[in-house]
Amino acid sequence: MPSRYVGRFAPSPSGPLHAGSLVAAVASYLDARAASGVWLIRMEDLDTPRMVAGAAQTIVNQLATLGMHADQPVVYQSDRLAAYQTAFDLLQMKSLVYPCCCTRQEIADSTRIQLKTVIEVSQATQATQATQSTQASQSTQASQATQASQATQASQATLCDQRINQAFKFAGFGEESASPTPPTPPTSPTPYAGSCRQGLPPNRAARSWRLIVPNQVVVFDDRWCGRQVQNVSLEVGDFVLKRADGIWSYQLAVVVDDAFQGVTYIVRGQDLLDSTARQRLLANALGLIPPKTMHVPLLYDESGLKLSKQNHAQALNLVQPLECLKSAWLSLGFAPLAVHDLASFWCDATHIWRNRFFKV
Repeated sequence: MPSRYVGRFAPSPSGPLHAGSLVAAVASYLDARAASGVWLIRMEDLDTPRMVAGAAQTIVNQLATLGMHADQPVVYQSDRLAAYQTAFDLLQMKSLVYPCCCTRQEIADSTRIQLKTVIEVSQATQATQATQSTQASQSTQASQATQASQATQASQATLCDQRINQAFKFAGFGEESASPTPPTPPTSPTPYAGSCRQGLPPNRAARSWRLIVPNQVVVFDDRWCGRQVQNVSLEVGDFVLKRADGIWSYQLAVVVDDAFQGVTYIVRGQDLLDSTARQRLLANALGLIPPKTMHVPLLYDESGLKLSKQNHAQALNLVQPLECLKSAWLSLGFAPLAVHDLASFWCDATHIWRNRFFKV
């Protein structure tokens, strides 16, 4: 059992809870209760264009109906703008941030140009190898020279493949073999190549502010997903701390707020697993200790889309709150519970969770 446990559930009040967000809430609550710790609620309401009036209170009421109550007053990110500015000022004092004028389209175009370049290099190398191979087969009088040439070509091809693989990985496409056809891009944002690191181009104004990301591998152990390894510099690039619309980024706010609330354990959905390395880098830059993490499975609809408010997931029907909890419990991979009321559910589920995740 941890000597000190502070956990939190941090929904975005852009609508009421749905079945997908309930899975994360239940896992977060169980983890805190199983560790005899503190459980907090934080409303991540910075993205004002997406917020829905009254949604925050609706979420608190939904959680209460399900038997989940915070141990301290709810914290609202919209009340903490001064804290984010203070953290930003510290990073600026350390020369770790810079203004950026790039739009998303410009970043995507830059990546396409990089890929086009390495693909052209690959095609030229392959054409040269084919020509030299044909010439070698037609000449039998210079076999030793041919063998030496082929060895050199193989070495050059290997180097070319390595550079292409690095370029693909930088663009977020993972490890791929040399090919004239680029792989299908992932759904994650296009990595930023650091175009404005050395200063803004002439006659361009700053749109956002970015953190200078070191070229290093971040390694951490997730309590559900296991060992995670990510080079944020290659896979994400220098990421935004303050958006073009003036809103503080999720990455900055969550790191500052977790430190403010003394959070030691984060339990949330696996859609945020990719953000963890960024948050750990940012915490280190601010002199903070990153919390331990657990990223639990997501729910998907029949078409394979993640259940989310953006995908119009239906709000929870709390006419039968126990059935909602049982469904979330099954989604976390546990066997059904033979319980008939909320108190029994939380008692039995907490006991099982404790034996799985905190058994000494």
